[in-house]
Amino acid sequence: MPTGAITGYIDVAQLTLYAFWLFFAGLIIYLRREDKREGYPLESDRSKLVTVQGFPPIPEPKTFILPHGGTYQAPNGVGDNREIAARPVAPWPGAPLTPTGNPMVDGVGPASYAMRQDEPELTDEGAPAITGSPRRTPIRAASPCSAPTARSRARSATSGSTAPSRRSATSR
Repeated sequence: MPTGAITGYIDVAQLTLYAFWLFFAGLIIYLRREDKREGYPLESDRSKLVTVQGFPPIPEPKTFILPHGGTYQAPNGVGDNREIAARPVAPWPGAPLTPTGNPMVDGVGPASYAMRQDEPELTDEGAPAITGSPRRTPIRAASPCSAPTARSRARSATSGSTAPSRRSATSR
């Protein structure tokens, strides 16, 4: 038998490929289950008795410990009971919706949003993440030295400086 052959019909590369396919199929099923933690089961246009969940089924509830205290359980089984300010464009189930008023005010289309807890996002230190000022200082403000600008080159040219600028020194 050739090198790597287990039997006359199976070798190590073939088993490795099958193991990868099994792993990848399991990964896809796991990720599809996890992405159903929010927004499922889907609401049916046909009947309130129909549960739309697809394959794989919705996972069991999982409790998440929040970083600054408290817990959150998903899926939590709480549906969205807000009134939708839109109507179907056609009479069949699953037809697209068109806004009945101003979509940016009614929360439809580009202005739609998910209901979340009414608490601010916090940094790792526990301070509010959104404070009205930028989170990070831009590099140009944080750097101890700055690259020459057109204004600084013009200023050095008029002052009679004989030192070469950075641009001319690096372009050689």
